[in-house]
Amino acid sequence: MDKPSFFRKIFILFFSMVILLSFLLGVYLFTFYDVISREERQEGTKQTEINGLEIQKTLEQMDGSLRDLLLQQYTNLQLLKSPEEAGRYYAAQSVFRSLRDMLANSKTRAECIVVADSAYAICLDYFANGLTYGDREALRQFTQSYAYTLSGDQKWGHERLNGQEYVYRVYLFEGRAVAAYYRAAQLLSMIPADESGQAFVLSDRDGAVLSAVGEKAPAPGETLDETYSKSLISGLPLLDGAFSFSCFAPPFSVWALLRSNMTTLLLIILVTLGISLLLALYLRKQMYVPMRRISDVMARIKRQEYGVRVTDHFGTREFEQLRDSLNQLMDEIVNLKISRYEQIIALQDMELKSIRLQLRPHFFLNAITTISSLDRQNRGSEISAYVDALSKNIRYMFRSGLHTVPVKEEILHIENYFSMQECVYPGCIFHLIDLPPELADWPIPQMLIQTIIENEYKYAVSLEDVLTILIRVSVCDFDGEEMLKITIEDDGKGYPDEVLEAINSPTAQPGPDGHRIGLWSVRRTMELMYERRGLTHFSNITPHGCMNTIYVPRKPLHEYSAQTAAKGENP
Repeated sequence: MDKPSFFRKIFILFFSMVILLSFLLGVYLFTFYDVISREERQEGTKQTEINGLEIQKTLEQMDGSLRDLLLQQYTNLQLLKSPEEAGRYYAAQSVFRSLRDMLANSKTRAECIVVADSAYAICLDYFANGLTYGDREALRQFTQSYAYTLSGDQKWGHERLNGQEYVYRVYLFEGRAVAAYYRAAQLLSMIPADESGQAFVLSDRDGAVLSAVGEKAPAPGETLDETYSKSLISGLPLLDGAFSFSCFAPPFSVWALLRSNMTTLLLIILVTLGISLLLALYLRKQMYVPMRRISDVMARIKRQEYGVRVTDHFGTREFEQLRDSLNQLMDEIVNLKISRYEQIIALQDMELKSIRLQLRPHFFLNAITTISSLDRQNRGSEISAYVDALSKNIRYMFRSGLHTVPVKEEILHIENYFSMQECVYPGCIFHLIDLPPELADWPIPQMLIQTIIENEYKYAVSLEDVLTILIRVSVCDFDGEEMLKITIEDDGKGYPDEVLEAINSPTAQPGPDGHRIGLWSVRRTMELMYERRGLTHFSNITPHGCMNTIYVPRKPLHEYSAQTAAKGENP
């Protein structure tokens, strides 16, 4: 008889839980929708009254400031029409000071007050911070247009000037206009931020929007038509109906304001926890325990217990199949892994030996070429010194295999190499070595620096110029690890672009004719001994010369020495 499917049981349990939670959520939303709707309207009405009255208070204070100006400066306002220029001048100065003092008073509230007289085209104004020169000029011109109006005495109104909507109060008499202005957007800026999604709108008596704040609020210039009336919460007329302040709720905003009922929420939580507990127990028995057992077996296999297998019986068909398949696959995978691992070790061993064989002949060929060159130049006395230095280098090279030596030992070998090459290139090399004493014992691959210096002599040294070589050893943080940093720098012509591109490439290989095999050997040796890429970098420097940078970790992962070779061990 087939055992029940684990996944089918999970699906049925989850489906039941979803249906139950959906039902409870539907009851919850239906019950409290009407309550939240009433709360939203009450809150909107309250905010409309508070903010609307604050706006009306601001505008009334602005109107009161205008009336005070008319009373206090009545005589000077009359003198603006004086035929005497001096009289007009002093009257204008007195009115201007009064405007300045009024706007300096925080109770005035107006952002700009303008006095315009048509008799002599006089226009006085004073404005608060926030208005640009263009705003000020637009307000002056608009007020002057009123000064030439032949009838009317006072008016509340609004006008769009220089891209901004203004609410204004103007008094007209005897060819004179006195007006106070306030930006509509600035009026609504005093409304505190609201997180309920409601929008507040200031409009005129015809429903034209002057300014609005809030989510999905109408733009200035729009008209509040029937579409907006459906979402209207409350409205408040201002200044005897000259303006209107309204509160709107965007569609579905009620859902954002739902408040949790503690009893219902607690019930939902308890039911959910109960179902979750049952689900957790079922998952533990049918999924966690089998997976844990399989994981333990795999961990033991990883610890080289290759004979262990999964022998448990599980309660679902899927895990029974997984157990049988896993046991079969483990037999094949373990065998393949062991076979592949041994193959990789053998290949790395062969590659290390190959690099060793390539490095040594590279050096000997250069040495033979040098001795031949000295002989052709009849420099027999220098051949003896060269052979003596060469013998020291050969003893250093054949002392052991490809392994690490203290960096001070490699530097000592390099000094001997410079002495040997001085016989061939007298006075052509100036070298400087910077090795801090505390880093002298840091282990580095043998022949690491030697190979690069050989490359310098082969491609950069000439008898016509003096080449400067600087070897600097320091410690640094590289990829989050403390490493020895070796830089070898010269002031020669630098590497050709094609050489840099080839040797720094992830797939770098020496040329078929052995060209630049030394640089490739350095890079590949670092990759094999430390099992990581990016430890070498070759570049050119400005204005000329090259820079060779090598990062050496504290310990290599693989070494090939005479001792390991004698024992037949892998590196």
